[in-house]
Amino acid sequence: MCRIFTMYQTIKVMTNESQKLQTTLNALEAQLLTKKQALIDYETSVFEIQMKDLTERASKWLKENVDVHNKIEFTTHSLKVKCSDTYGSDIEVYYRRSYEENVANKSELNWFGSSCDIEDSIKLGYLITLGKIAGSLREIQEQQHEWYAEAKNYKRSLNEYYSDISSIESAINDTKKSIRNLDIERYTAVGFKCEFKPFLRIERDYSNNGEYCIKECAKTINFRYGYGKWDSFEVYSFEVVEKLKRGKFLVRCKVFSLENERILDKEVTSKFLEDFIKEAYDWQTSGAEATNARETKKFENYTI
Repeated sequence: MCRIFTMYQTIKVMTNESQKLQTTLNALEAQLLTKKQALIDYETSVFEIQMKDLTERASKWLKENVDVHNKIEFTTHSLKVKCSDTYGSDIEVYYRRSYEENVANKSELNWFGSSCDIEDSIKLGYLITLGKIAGSLREIQEQQHEWYAEAKNYKRSLNEYYSDISSIESAINDTKKSIRNLDIERYTAVGFKCEFKPFLRIERDYSNNGEYCIKECAKTINFRYGYGKWDSFEVYSFEVVEKLKRGKFLVRCKVFSLENERILDKEVTSKFLEDFIKEAYDWQTSGAEATNARETKKFENYTI
């Protein structure tokens, strides 16, 4: 009686801990949704407006100081002048940040090389614009120092949201791992019983003109208890009966048989039991649901 009560206590404590972790997980997932929505709101109502205003000011400066009236694309580190809608028609002033203390940031001019004749007005226009930018590169660089600093501040505020989201996602993953480890530990506790969830299978019903039907089938998982070729069998359910000496367990299994179901008690090392438990846990917590959802969808496609 005392031993049975101890087994019950062990499983109950593990279950309570798992429930606490699940409560923490639910709170973190709710917090993540809130933070993601806050990111969307900030990005659309603040950051994008800030960058749009900065892009318009950069475009205005290019018109007034470099005589470049083309559409531009602007980011923290790049200024692209759009000369046409065709591929290879951008002129980019790339702001290369230096990571060396005594080396200043600088602007680099990137363009597509080609050839043209006097009748190729598009390429000639590209070269004329390139010449204007090249002639004013020093002034553009001075201006880009200021644009980069401003855009970087905007980006830093946005990145705080991404950083918070990353921290919450990390905490969620850690909590999920803790729940999994605790649940797997609970599966190995003496007294734990588990019958595997069934799986769905599509078959042809030849008594009904070969129509497709979906059938619920008993699930088995391979239980290995040794390294030999035949040291395993398929089981429908199991119960951890007793923890033995030298790290072994006594496990009671309902074994698959073509004739009838058999109940076998088997000694197994903790390593073999752990491998079996992980597969059993994955099936019970997610595998069965995912497998049956896929099979149900496939069946619906067959019967449309």
